[in-house]
Amino acid sequence: MINFVRTNRATRLALAVIRSTRWLFYYLKYSATLSKGYVAKHSRAWILKEAHTIEKGLSFREIRPYFGAAKREKLLSEIERSHAAGTNGAPRSIAVGVLDEYIGWHTRNNHINDDIRSLTKIVNALEKPIDCKSGTINYQTDHSKEATQLYDSMVTGRRSVRNFRQDIVPSEVIIEAVRVANHSPSVCNRQSWAIALVQDPRKVRSMLDLQNGNKGFDDTIANMIVVLADVRGFLNEYEIFEPFVDTGIFSGALVNALSARNIGSCCLNMCVSHHMAIKVAKALNLDNGLFPVMMIACGYLADDCRVAISSRLEPEVFIH
Repeated sequence: MINFVRTNRATRLALAVIRSTRWLFYYLKYSATLSKGYVAKHSRAWILKEAHTIEKGLSFREIRPYFGAAKREKLLSEIERSHAAGTNGAPRSIAVGVLDEYIGWHTRNNHINDDIRSLTKIVNALEKPIDCKSGTINYQTDHSKEATQLYDSMVTGRRSVRNFRQDIVPSEVIIEAVRVANHSPSVCNRQSWAIALVQDPRKVRSMLDLQNGNKGFDDTIANMIVVLADVRGFLNEYEIFEPFVDTGIFSGALVNALSARNIGSCCLNMCVSHHMAIKVAKALNLDNGLFPVMMIACGYLADDCRVAISSRLEPEVFIH
């Protein structure tokens, strides 16, 4: 009977609709799509988005004077709301730095009007909670052949590890890997991802039981990273699938950053029901709006570690 249910096309279609609908309602509940009132994470997303839009405009070869008036107004509004709530100090600093450069460009190029004068007065009065670099810089790449070869060797040499030592990886090593992975591209620089580092044996076991794709090597896993999409960092219905895109890019960068530190890893998919994903979030006591996307088993390689070669297809297969 169970096999019939799993193979029946109508049943599978119904299950797909149910699971898709559950994600839709979850996204609408926690994203800013239908938001009313002030939500700190929504405001952070707006600040980073609008600041990045202006920042991008300042990087163009031909800059249009006075561009982004509506973006500036939205940005200033969210800065004010966050300041009043005492939240989003770092994003506000980023935004103020961008606005400073925006004003500076107009001043240097003699594009001064009443709007720029008013903006200057407002920005000068804004609090700068922390020193944070933002705006634009001159940029060229000049990597040596050796650096390119080292990077290529590291990335192509990485393998999924399924035999770990039981040593606990120091949290500072994980943090440094996250710091590197955090430079991954994200929609409008919003960085709407998070991780939960799980190293308590009982919690690791509970995560593995919920993931259900780790048989044969689960007893070697002592370190688990759960990668999460912060759905509160997304703003409208057009971005409904973006949480998976951004966290996927981040996860790829994270496993490479771990590999560069001699930490093996194995990405464990989260192709589970919506109900099971919520159970993961509750087991980790996560904030509402943090949705589990991937688990990464990681650790130091066992002395007798062997890995699957996992041969790759040639690039021509993927180029159209």
